[in-house]
Amino acid sequence: MSYVVGALFRFSQYAGLKTHSQKMFNLIKTSSSLGTCIQTFLRCKGFCFSDHDICHPLETIPGKLYLVQIASQLNGVIDNSHSICIYNGKIYDYNHTVPLSLTTENIDFCCVGTDWKFSHVSRVSSFIPGTKMKKLLDLML
Repeated sequence: MSYVVGALFRFSQYAGLKTHSQKMFNLIKTSSSLGTCIQTFLRCKGFCFSDHDICHPLETIPGKLYLVQIASQLNGVIDNSHSICIYNGKIYDYNHTVPLSLTTENIDFCCVGTDWKFSHVSRVSSFIPGTKMKKLLDLML
């Protein structure tokens, strides 16, 4: 399973975006590339790309959706196989049943295992919701 798809699925699920959620769910069992996952998400409408890049998840700007591939480390070993979504100070992680507050501790909690700690951002894509989508997200989240 691609954690990129999982992060987009979890965000869409909590936001009540049924079309987005269903499309992402259909991709979960595939080995779709990052680009395919993003294009599928964008084809559902309501979001467009943003050029805002971040070096740390705590640098996110409210009102933008971030898909962040996080690298975690343990004893000098780095793993960057996990992704999370961040929107308005909340983390949406496929492995957690509720959104988490955007804190250093919760970013570490999203890493590969309990002893792993966040190391750096490997890749990030950011999206801006359109006017209608923003209103919907404000109501749902």
